[in-house]
Order: sequence, then structure tokens, then C-alpha cells
Amino acid sequence: MKRNQMWEKVNNENAELLISLWERWQDEKEYEDIGDYLKHIQQSIDNVISITKRPFGIKIKCDDGLMKVDVMKKGNYLNLRGSFIQ
Repeated sequence: MKRNQMWEKVNNENAELLISLWERWQDEKEYEDIGDYLKHIQQSIDNVISITKRPFGIKIKCDDGLMKVDVMKKGNYLNLRGSFIQ
């Protein structure tokens, strides 16, 4: 899948998952393993290769390169930010 297609899929179908995991991570980061979050995300989103803590996000391998999706806080709202890398 190409990056723009993957972004649409993640933003439309998996935003709630990533935002809820971000919220949980804020409360549990001292006690939980970030690798467990990665495994959980990989069950819902294909080709996720890594997870980052700051900012909380994932990297996805696409047909035309890598994409990074981060959970961002703006005021009282959380949303996803996608960027194409490589």
C-alpha cells in the first residue's frame, strides 16, 4: 500500500486506537513495556515496524517508503499527524 493510502486508512480506521494507547501510555509509562503497545498496534495496522515514545507514534513500511504517524496534543484535543520519511 502506498503512503497516502496508508495514511487515509490509519487516520480513518485506527485513530481511536492510537489515541487511546497514547492516553494509557501517559498514565502507565513507568510500569508498562512500550513493546507490548507495538505488538497490540501490529494486530490492527499492517507493516508497523517500530514505535516511538516521544512523540508517541509509529513507523510504517509502505510500498513507496516509510511513514511516521504521531499522536499530537493541541490544547484539549488529540489528533494524528502523518509525515512521509525516506
